[in-house]
Amino acid sequence: MLPGITRARYRMIARTKGYFRSICDDSSDLVLPALSGCPDHDPRLRRRVVAGTQMWRWTRARLARRLPGSRCRCKMPCMKPEIGTELVNPKAGTKTVFTATAESTGGDHVEIEATYPANSRKPPLHLHPSQTENFTVLSGTMHGICGDEEFTIKEGDELVVPPGTPHQMWAGEEGAVMRWRTSPALRTGEMFCDMWCLARDNDWAPDPMQMFEVMSGYADEFCLC
Repeated sequence: MLPGITRARYRMIARTKGYFRSICDDSSDLVLPALSGCPDHDPRLRRRVVAGTQMWRWTRARLARRLPGSRCRCKMPCMKPEIGTELVNPKAGTKTVFTATAESTGGDHVEIEATYPANSRKPPLHLHPSQTENFTVLSGTMHGICGDEEFTIKEGDELVVPPGTPHQMWAGEEGAVMRWRTSPALRTGEMFCDMWCLARDNDWAPDPMQMFEVMSGYADEFCLC
């Protein structure tokens, strides 16, 4: 048990893979594994916690104790969002290619070309608090939900998802390739890379708790509904 969080009294619930999973109940002890000591590779060093809480104090103290040059325990170096970077998931059959980044656009937007296999897995229903998403289907068909409406978009169609709008999208029987722009960029590129690195380092099958830990570090970019 780590100091400062013994018998932490709160509930974390991760909604991934289409269901809710209770990580710990209000009366249980919360045990976290040792941090890698690398803020670039361990999202828990960047997780957003409420100032003044036990977790906040513990996180600050843990960072303060981190020694210079401490060795990162990631299996491989993390990816960075750069134009031309490809994020391929061989198990899911997806590919993401950066065509614009926060750095290349001065923070205006990040843009990727995303490839999905036929009948791709549905992502959880989510929203982006302050970002607009623009999707253009380059080939294939995408199905989804945006707000209270169901939709299907095909090659040449465009879809705009305003900030704060719950949505989810998945590919149809033909698969799909989309151009996907998010404005402003914020740290969306880093979020894509961190999620890909998490999958790579866990044999392309990270568990829900691991995914929740990564996404909790990107509250400005992504919120589950």
